[in-house]
Order: sequence, then structure tokens, then C-alpha cells
Amino acid sequence: MKIITRKEGYALVLFAVLAVIWGLLVNPYLQSSSWFFNLNPIFAYVLYNFGTYFLVTLIFGVPISFVIRRSFKVNWKDLFVSGLVTFLLFSNVFDMWQGPLAWNLQGTLLIIPNVANLEKPAVDYMYGWIWQSLGLAHWFTYYFVYVVVPALTLLMAAIIFGQKEFFKIIKKIT
Repeated sequence: MKIITRKEGYALVLFAVLAVIWGLLVNPYLQSSSWFFNLNPIFAYVLYNFGTYFLVTLIFGVPISFVIRRSFKVNWKDLFVSGLVTFLLFSNVFDMWQGPLAWNLQGTLLIIPNVANLEKPAVDYMYGWIWQSLGLAHWFTYYFVYVVVPALTLLMAAIIFGQKEFFKIIKKIT
């Protein structure tokens, strides 16, 4: 039984090549460019993590799509969706809780703003910027960034995958 066709194999190799090119060529350029330094945090996050999405889709999206379908055929819709949800789970839950944190309990920045190019693509910096732009300040920023966003991400993952598939994936992973 053939696991993937030649075209699917080429597409998966293209994913890997895009991820490597983005990680080795584009991200170092972004880190040293002045225009990237002046982007708002949403655009900086999306642009910087574009290649990471392809890498996470390859590493986690392919196996998860196999678990969902219970077959070793590549389903592109499942691949992209499971890759996106996995990327969001890693970014909005696991990466969010790893130090250094960007916000303290008072809702002020712990990192010095406008010093480094990589502060804006940080996920917690981006969400804090969004919440403060919407008028939430002080301790609301901290709790919305580090509690509400991860909870909403888990809820969104369960909705997108469906409750049964979501818990099936969690059981397979743990």
C-alpha cells in the first residue's frame, strides 16, 4: 500500500524547502532590517512565523491528519487545518507560558520596548499590544494574555477538530 503519491511527496518536500529557506534566509534578514523593526506586532508575528507554520505542519500536521483519517493517505485539508491548530496551540499555549514573559501583573512591559527586532513577533507581546489597543490595561492585560488567550485557543482547537477527534489526538499525544 502506497503511503503517499509522488505529487504529494513533492508537495511535502516543497513545504520543507519553504520552511528551511524562511528559517535560514528570511528570518535573519528580518532580524536586522529597519522596516521590520517598525511593523506593528500582528504583521511582525505573521511574517516572522510564516516558515514556522510550514515546519510545524510537516512535523505535526501530517501525523495528526493520519490519526484523524485513520489512513496513511495525505488529506490536504486535514494537513493544513491540523498544522494550523498545532501551530496555534504551540504558539498561544506552550510558547506563551515559557519565559521570559513580556507582561507583568500590572500590565506593563517587562521587556524594554523598541530595543530588539524580535520583541514584536513574540506572541505574548503581540496579544498584550492587541488587548491594550482595545482599551484593556493594568492587570487585565496580564490575565487576558496568559489565561484567556490560551483558554480560547484550546476551545478553538476542540471546535475545529471536533470534540471526539480533539480528545483522540490528546490521548495519542499523552
